[in-house]
Amino acid sequence: MQSILPGIIEKVLGINIKERVDLPHKVQVTQEREADWLSIINDENGHTSILHLETQTRDDELMPYRMLEYRVMVERTYRLPVKQYVLYLGEERSRMPTVISSPGLYFEYTLIDFSTLSYRLFLSSKKPEEKLLAILADFEGDDPEQVLQSVIVQVINASDGSLSANRYLQQLRIIIQLRRLAIKFDKAMESVASFFKEENDPFYIKGERKGLIKGERRGLERGMTKKELEKNLAFTQSLIRETEFDNAKIAGLVGVTETFVSKVRKQMQAT
Repeated sequence: MQSILPGIIEKVLGINIKERVDLPHKVQVTQEREADWLSIINDENGHTSILHLETQTRDDELMPYRMLEYRVMVERTYRLPVKQYVLYLGEERSRMPTVISSPGLYFEYTLIDFSTLSYRLFLSSKKPEEKLLAILADFEGDDPEQVLQSVIVQVINASDGSLSANRYLQQLRIIIQLRRLAIKFDKAMESVASFFKEENDPFYIKGERKGLIKGERRGLERGMTKKELEKNLAFTQSLIRETEFDNAKIAGLVGVTETFVSKVRKQMQAT
């Protein structure tokens, strides 16, 4: 979120920040609240304010009261105007109330529901981490598998090498859980595999996989499918690249044998 929120602030909220100073997320007066994002910002017009963002994946009927508590604590502490937004990332349209209106009290915050935003807004970004957000937006009637293919292709093309592409695609696997698109993701990956040279594809290096998967299947008694084994191979490669874990540690995390991890490591070292 730290890497993608600046893009959200500019593209979704329409705030052009000239300067930003991040603040401690924990604000305490008589009680403590921890905000998702809290910064002092100076916009292009020279106005200084506090930007407060919260992210939600499900509706909370008490959200206006939570935001009001934040507002009072933050404004009391920093004595600056506060801009508040809730970024809703859930699959269903949000029905959260945004207003408190009672005798002597009126309060309102801004709710941004990503399912109402065009996926093209994020896909047009040059940054791969912002392109990932297209999955959370409105597909506008387009075929989900085709949208996923576009996201995958553009994320890989915008990434700085296979290592970063692998990391972004792992993040994409997590994000799609909010949209129940896991099966379509696998199909999309199979479809776009032909767009890339096999030796450069971080998820579908078929030539290297065949022997590993075949040998590992003989040694497993867990009834894993070929796709499950392919996912385990991708996870294993990622852990080998990005951590200093030994074979036993990786095998335990992925759920495969140490022999399998050893073979993957040797092939990666040989390339």
